[in-house]
Amino acid sequence: MASLAKAAVRQFERAGTEDLPPMYDGGAEGRIEAINMTALMRPESLQALALEALAQLRASLPQAEHKWEAGVGYRPGAQVADMMYATWREMLIHATDLDRAIRPPATWPAEFCAHLFRALVARVPQGTRLVLQPHGKARMVLGQGEKSWVLSGTDFDLAAWLAGREIPGSIRVTAAADGAADPQLLPWPSDRLMER
Repeated sequence: MASLAKAAVRQFERAGTEDLPPMYDGGAEGRIEAINMTALMRPESLQALALEALAQLRASLPQAEHKWEAGVGYRPGAQVADMMYATWREMLIHATDLDRAIRPPATWPAEFCAHLFRALVARVPQGTRLVLQPHGKARMVLGQGEKSWVLSGTDFDLAAWLAGREIPGSIRVTAAADGAADPQLLPWPSDRLMER
């Protein structure tokens, strides 16, 4: 969360400039190295690092709101709006990872779940069709292909599953073909823009 907050601040501050910075120093490898280094820190030091980075992020948001369509180096062709969505997505998911007892997926707003369904459709492999049936809501179809599954559950459990979080027993999966294993997802999209 600290790493993302610092990267987002840099993107917001440099938005629309001629020389857009990459998301992380050293690219993906630099990001992994920074995460590995911070993993060695004591818990109280990690907490202080995260709180400081989040305070910087909060301070940068009002300025960024006025540059909604300005380019950023987050991904090719990305704008401040894309970076805002990515920050919202990553912060809420990782806050849930930190303490599911206080902030489980059940606390996710419906708008956030709808955003995840759009943003993470790229995780559906080619040739796969997932029919998501949230309880009491309209069904959604992600992907297309001969392999087909129907997944039913709450919208927040389905969104959490699509985000790669374990949701034991909360989602019912029905395969269109007998003997088909549960659907597998691709890794998080990292080299192209996610839909808003």
